[in-house]
Amino acid sequence: MVGFDDIPGAAFGNPALTTVRQPLLRMGQIAAQTVIERIEERGTYQPEIAIEPEFVIRESSGVAPGKAFADQYGGSASQRSELGSASKIYRF
Repeated sequence: MVGFDDIPGAAFGNPALTTVRQPLLRMGQIAAQTVIERIEERGTYQPEIAIEPEFVIRESSGVAPGKAFADQYGGSASQRSELGSASKIYRF
């Protein structure tokens, strides 16, 4: 089971919920900067701005026993970091 937006209680459920975490602060910063640039008539119009989310694996899902995430889904060990003992964050 996988959630979206990493709500505060996601890590504390039983089992802890795997989720896709959006970088909300960064999204707000980019939105504010874009509005200011448009008001001041600086920069060029960008109809889409891509911001990469993070995939946080917790107890509600996981990889097959004995398989590393990178082996099963691609990527490398350098793309992941630890967040406590029960969560793993993967940046793509």
